[in-house]
Amino acid sequence: WNIREDGVALIDIHFFNEDTARKFNDAVVDITRSEVNGIVLDLRNNPGGFLEHAVTVAGDWIGANTVVVERMEDGVVRPLKAQGVPRLDGIPTIVLVNGGSASASEIVAGALQDYELATVLGTQTFGKGSVQEYREFRDGSGLKVTVAEWLTPQGRTIQDDGITPDEIVEFTEEDLEAEVDIQMDRAIELLTQ
Repeated sequence: WNIREDGVALIDIHFFNEDTARKFNDAVVDITRSEVNGIVLDLRNNPGGFLEHAVTVAGDWIGANTVVVERMEDGVVRPLKAQGVPRLDGIPTIVLVNGGSASASEIVAGALQDYELATVLGTQTFGKGSVQEYREFRDGSGLKVTVAEWLTPQGRTIQDDGITPDEIVEFTEEDLEAEVDIQMDRAIELLTQ
């Protein structure tokens, strides 16, 4: 993470792994001690990772509310709530997503969008919202079985549908070749205008 001279904090999460919550907490502490005008949470090309870390990250905006709903194959619905204090609530936030944003990153983007705590910007996310278990057989073979699906707090399905950004901003081959990040530029523009 870093905080730009214009007061926009940039947080880039590439994957929700073992140290994501700790590093994210360090960023939040730094942000809350600084004069920040807005936050860009970059979840582009984040394939997901540990669900509990995604819930922790979202909780810094939504507090002890539901981050994601798990609907089991038998229809039982189980809301997963964040713990703690919404330390980033009230700070204008833009979440950047694209087709490489999947699973846990879609959970975070969907929760912040549902609670209207962030503007989601970029392109449609991947749509990986299923919970799978690995079942091993006596002969050593195994099978992954889908046992549940994830829904946003308002009940929108993530599987196959993904998260539709509030503002679609395409990133083209020409942008890549020119080394221009039009999505990031638009996010900063929205936070500094």
